[in-house]
Amino acid sequence: MSEVISERTVEVPWLMDTIRSIGPKELLDVGYAGGWYLEDILDMGISCYGLDSDVGRISGGTLKVDDKKKAEWTKIAERMITCIADITKYPEDGQDDLSFPVVMCISTIEHIVPCGYQNDSALDMESDITAANNMKKLVADGGSFMLTFPCGVEHFFYNRCRKTPLDHPKFIEGNYDLMVYGKERIDRLVGDWKVVDKKFWTRQSGVASSFEECDEDVALSKVPIANIPVQSVCAIRMMAP
Repeated sequence: MSEVISERTVEVPWLMDTIRSIGPKELLDVGYAGGWYLEDILDMGISCYGLDSDVGRISGGTLKVDDKKKAEWTKIAERMITCIADITKYPEDGQDDLSFPVVMCISTIEHIVPCGYQNDSALDMESDITAANNMKKLVADGGSFMLTFPCGVEHFFYNRCRKTPLDHPKFIEGNYDLMVYGKERIDRLVGDWKVVDKKFWTRQSGVASSFEECDEDVALSKVPIANIPVQSVCAIRMMAP
């Protein structure tokens, strides 16, 4: 099989165009570890805050990347203000005064899956929805909340490296914990917030091919496969009602 084209090829250009159009002085990236695009945002003079729950990911320790990339990520993180926290539990009481004109979560929400991030934690079928609702609490009045994630016919994949195989009718063994969003769950991520922009892309000429912009119905009709679950991608910018 030829090299798999990453969904970042469409997510990041959309993100950068959106950031330029908003022109915020600061933003928060949830699940920022490994976000090489943050260097370009920092170079725009925007103050970047980052929140991530995995210390190993922040240092590159739990990702299969070379030392050069780890050093690049560390250099980017040193230019940011960062926090280690679990977004399904953050912000806590007393932290409601924290707010940002832009809160973004790029290709991360799909990994906050009900079976826990690549571990044996108990099932919580609302973990990603809880995370999205908590992120909304961090958006300033008049601010924007931006998400990108894989979409298609709804599937839940669990990491085949789990110590205990997951015996659940909704979950399929895969390379890592990942959720592919169908329409109903996308609507739940949005809730009563106003959608300002929504884009869809899908692989047009093969399961590993490049992405092209498409209609929502086309993107959501794609059935993911275990080895390459991301067959369609959705990007949403929303604002508080």
